[in-house]
Amino acid sequence: MVLSTRTHGRMETNVPLMSRFNYVVAHVALPEGKELLVDATEELAPCGMLPYRCLNGVGRLVLPKAGESRWVELKPADRLVTYRQINLTVDEKGSLSGKVHQEHGGYLALNQREKLRKLGEKKYVEEIVTDHEGWSIPKYTFKERDNLHKPLMLDYEFATTGGETPVGTIYLNPLRYFGTDKNPFLHEDRRFPVDFGTALDETILLTISLPAGYVLEETPKGMSVELPEGGGRFLYNVQPGEGTIQIMSRMSLARPVYSAEEYAYLREFFTHVMTKQGEKLVLKKKA
Repeated sequence: MVLSTRTHGRMETNVPLMSRFNYVVAHVALPEGKELLVDATEELAPCGMLPYRCLNGVGRLVLPKAGESRWVELKPADRLVTYRQINLTVDEKGSLSGKVHQEHGGYLALNQREKLRKLGEKKYVEEIVTDHEGWSIPKYTFKERDNLHKPLMLDYEFATTGGETPVGTIYLNPLRYFGTDKNPFLHEDRRFPVDFGTALDETILLTISLPAGYVLEETPKGMSVELPEGGGRFLYNVQPGEGTIQIMSRMSLARPVYSAEEYAYLREFFTHVMTKQGEKLVLKKKA
């Protein structure tokens, strides 16, 4: 099967010029009308996962019989999946320490395995520290590095330092460490489709242990936002407990491509995500 890679440009199916094709992958016909697209150039991708560069609309299947061919949709079965479960402890000086379990699945697993192979474990973790000012990561463990059909897992401990003396009010913004770092849609309008390549799932489960005698001053409101026609969903909830706070943030984009007409909804959707994930928690010491 021949196709055009993402950097080479979208394929115009009405006029399939030979010059628009620049890549070849294998097509495998399976029982019950199913089919498998295979590219052996990505050593760290499981069988059946096309490289991200190939996820560009459609490809042209060239059949053995002369003159026969048809279009095949390049719709990946795999998503870009990230899951984080964090246990965070705060002390009366505002210092943070915690344990993080994160899983990268689907196309994110491929991306991160390639990064891990290039950098090695030590430099990979050093990049996390660099991206989080004031962090130290004294202990970490990678799992499923070579099991390409499972998510790449990383468990690590981290710590930050607070002030020198206890404070009566502590301001926390924990999801800025683990959530979406910026809104990718800054312009007010768009004339072309938004092409992510794959669908996306992001889940963050955070449990915060408060210092003795401190309470959450005000519980942020929960939120549920959906894109039209089942295009995506964002859920956010904060649940205070006895000496703890639990935060759940889940974002999903159900489709790889969104039309230019859907851009305004997509931009507003990410604005809600950024606003909620950026909300501060105010911890106050009880009188």
